[in-house]
Amino acid sequence: MTFINHLLLSFGVSYAGSIPPGALNLTIIDVTLRQKMKQALYFSLACGLVEFFQTFIALKFSDYLSLNPKIGCYIQVLVVPVFLGLGLYNFLQKDPPTQQEVDEEQSPAFVKGIALSLANPLAIPFWLFWSTYFSQKGWLVLSNEYIAIFSIGVSLGSIATLMTYAYLSNLILSRIKSFSRWINEIIGGILIVLALYQAIIVYQNGYFSCMF
Repeated sequence: MTFINHLLLSFGVSYAGSIPPGALNLTIIDVTLRQKMKQALYFSLACGLVEFFQTFIALKFSDYLSLNPKIGCYIQVLVVPVFLGLGLYNFLQKDPPTQQEVDEEQSPAFVKGIALSLANPLAIPFWLFWSTYFSQKGWLVLSNEYIAIFSIGVSLGSIATLMTYAYLSNLILSRIKSFSRWINEIIGGILIVLALYQAIIVYQNGYFSCMF
């Protein structure tokens, strides 16, 4: 497997794997509608940067993580309060600010992207699974240089997916005034549903009990 193979493989899986709605995808819709495409790009770059390091850690320490399943249990359980907290925050947030308030807002999208990506730890078990599968198939070489190239592809795939969301929301949703008015409630509601879905997964797979 060459560097290009690793790059294209990780880009494709990352892009496809990032398509389902999640905290980052929903947030970039909010960022796009409030702060336009420039800030959406900053948000995407921040998320891609964090996912590079999350992927590198997952691949570099795949043997250790595989031998310590409690770590995966902690991550799966942690996602529930994170998504629930983000959902309640958005759902209970005040009405979207006016354009003047947005212009005066001092919280940059890049910082928001870093914070939300760090609070979304599912990337590590996701790439731990795929790295094990690809390695067994002979499609992934677990040496530092190949791991770095693979992680770059993951980062680029994540950025591409987020910018696809940003472009489509800017093209379609920005023209629907009623959607902009209910953006907080919509995002909050979806995140709460995702938290409940994750709680069901935790219960069905016994992740909580395996923590002890």
